[in-house]
Amino acid sequence: MAENRIDKDLRFYPPFYEQDGVIKRIFRIIDYRLVRLIVKVLGKQFISESDKKLLKEFNFDFEKEMKRIPPYQQAMIFGRLAGVLEPRQTASLGYADFYKFVSSEQVSQLTLTDQMRLGVAATKTYTYFKGLGDKMKKDVAEAILEEVASQYDNAQAEAERRVIQEAVMNGAVFNKKQTIKQIVSDIGHRTQIWEKDWLRIMETEMQNIFEEGTALSILDLHGEDALVYKTVFNGACSYCIRFFTTNGLGSRPKIFKLKELLANGTNVGRRQREWLPTVQATHPFCRCSLQYYNPMFDEWDEKLRMFVTSLMKEEERKVRRKSKIHIKVGTKEFDV
Repeated sequence: MAENRIDKDLRFYPPFYEQDGVIKRIFRIIDYRLVRLIVKVLGKQFISESDKKLLKEFNFDFEKEMKRIPPYQQAMIFGRLAGVLEPRQTASLGYADFYKFVSSEQVSQLTLTDQMRLGVAATKTYTYFKGLGDKMKKDVAEAILEEVASQYDNAQAEAERRVIQEAVMNGAVFNKKQTIKQIVSDIGHRTQIWEKDWLRIMETEMQNIFEEGTALSILDLHGEDALVYKTVFNGACSYCIRFFTTNGLGSRPKIFKLKELLANGTNVGRRQREWLPTVQATHPFCRCSLQYYNPMFDEWDEKLRMFVTSLMKEEERKVRRKSKIHIKVGTKEFDV
């Protein structure tokens, strides 16, 4: 798979095995692939001018590729929506409903606060993606270094390695096709690690911006003293179970003030023993989701293992509700 992608992108260059600067060209392709993914996920407003120049170099069609709202922004809008709807209402939605909602006139321009939060989060995600690109290029350089060094006598290998290292980083030329084939094979094995890193970044950062959107809606509607909890799903880790449940998986969730979780920031850069309950994902691949808790109407149902509102309290809530927001999400309509 890796070889096919490289060969496909090399159509923008002279013949691969016969030209100088092969390493630099591979690095350029890696940069392009990462920037292409970044712009399609985050949006073109979050890439640099040099990134845009690189995309144009590879004939990237902005008009064709950027027709839809980027997934990263969609995740924040969905989080915003989830912070307004009740959990059972959110659970009833499919992606088709949500996409119609995103494309409708109900979704106004992001507020200044939303734009600021989205910008900060996107910058962090952009940095993670770029870091993955640097790791990929380092792996490629090491693969080439190891293969070329193996061709030298053991007695000379260590001395030659330093020379090869310098040559690799300067875009040295290796004309032996067998060497290139071995390098591409090695890179193919490394792509499995890259894919895992990519999935980790994608899933975690999309969850983070979704949680940010939910928190912003709760903050707007109920203030920083709003009571919240996190839904912990089957298969959750021991940290999330300890942080967010009162007595293990399936038990009543712990209740926090929103400002407590916001004050805990993020667990990025912390050791596991230093982790704290946060608005964002507790750890990579975490799917625990933030929910608003209304102590006047939400009651814990031990059988269903979720908060519910009795019919009597539901009627009372309708009477107490000062104003209604009518939201149409695809084929479904809600009064909140």
